[in-house]
Amino acid sequence: MVPSIVKAGVVALSLAVASVHAAEYTLDPTDVYAGAAFFDMWNFITENDPTGGFVDYQSQAQAQAKSLIGFNSAKNRSFIGADYSTVLSPIQTATNRGRASVRIESKKNYTRGLFVADLYHAPANVCGTWPSFWTVNHENYPEWGEIDIFENINENTASLHTLHTTAGCTVAANQGATRQTSTEQSYNCDDQATTGPFGTTQSQYQGCSATSTTANSYGSGFNNQGGGTVVMEWSTHFIKMWTFAPGAVPANILSETPDTSTWGLPSFDTEGGNCTMNDHFQAHNMVFDLTFCGTYAGQSYFWEQTSCYKNNPTAYATCADYVAANPSVYANAYWIINSVKVYQWQY
Repeated sequence: MVPSIVKAGVVALSLAVASVHAAEYTLDPTDVYAGAAFFDMWNFITENDPTGGFVDYQSQAQAQAKSLIGFNSAKNRSFIGADYSTVLSPIQTATNRGRASVRIESKKNYTRGLFVADLYHAPANVCGTWPSFWTVNHENYPEWGEIDIFENINENTASLHTLHTTAGCTVAANQGATRQTSTEQSYNCDDQATTGPFGTTQSQYQGCSATSTTANSYGSGFNNQGGGTVVMEWSTHFIKMWTFAPGAVPANILSETPDTSTWGLPSFDTEGGNCTMNDHFQAHNMVFDLTFCGTYAGQSYFWEQTSCYKNNPTAYATCADYVAANPSVYANAYWIINSVKVYQWQY
């Protein structure tokens, strides 16, 4: 006969195990951004680009009239593009803000979650482009942070993962086989920092940034493989990111029962650093955009590294000179989005 105290212990252990396994990511239908109602879930931002881009962000009606947005019902995909036919003056004015494009921000905001974006195509990596899929609290920036999930500029071929915060958030030297696969470029997430831990220096506004080493994580390689799935996990303890090629998406993502513990090393991970998530990240809206030039792609240091500048530095002394004069190169500067799903942790 098994003593009652042992039976009680077994029961208690079984309940504890069951409780652990009951915790999982679940998906509310209102957090699925897909289908014919996709654009109804976003606000179209028409104000001047806060990053100083050579861009004219369009309203939903304007974007629809100019065929800059659309929905393919046969494939259940949403399209977001930019003007690729109009030659412009490179001088910005009230009536010439730059190349027509789109910036959308989710109407709903989130504090924590598992953000899964299934992308079929992203804007091409050509001179002057600066596309991004990210989350941010604009009303209280940088106090409540920014998370750049998929981003880069100009002709670069690898995605960046970056956090922007106020002072007091740093990440460790995570690259390699310990915590993440990306190569860390800067370690201090403070948007205003010019120095970081480990005796490092960095540029103001750089935040803590890492370059993906995942094959085809950005640009033509990403598009030629049919896009990919980019994921950001934001918990009370960490932020992690992954990029999966179409044929490598974990089965539990496809079945809408994601289990991040089975995915292997993330591309980006804050664990091991010194950052209290709840002190730096709150109430974020998701954003898709495509700007041109601006404080990043158009910065002289980065612009002068491009082939477009090097091939004709007289005609294209600035990024805006090139973007204004060469609309056709942006024919492939568009997003095609299968879906975005935001899961929440349930116990």
